[in-house]
Amino acid sequence: WLDLRDDEPVERETVLARQAALRAALASLDGDSSPAAKALRLEYEQFWTAVEGNAAGALSQLRRQAVDAARHELAALRDNDTIGDDAFHRVEAELDRAELYAEGGRR
Repeated sequence: WLDLRDDEPVERETVLARQAALRAALASLDGDSSPAAKALRLEYEQFWTAVEGNAAGALSQLRRQAVDAARHELAALRDNDTIGDDAFHRVEAELDRAELYAEGGRR
């Protein structure tokens, strides 16, 4: 009779939380014009835009694809003795972190 509907409060709150988190993240970089801060601003803006547009899964998949290609190249460099084990493991750890970051976008 009243046609009351649940307007998906969790989804609405999630959007609100994402927007607030992005504003806080970007605000924390205010005044920093370093290349690293610029790159991080761009990364945050692209990530949140993708999440808002429901493209987070595609973005995460592309990140995993890129990390897989990097791992393949890294292994080839070690296999043909272009780099040693120490350099291999150092870059491998960096790729592990990138992979964990990519996995985070899949939630």
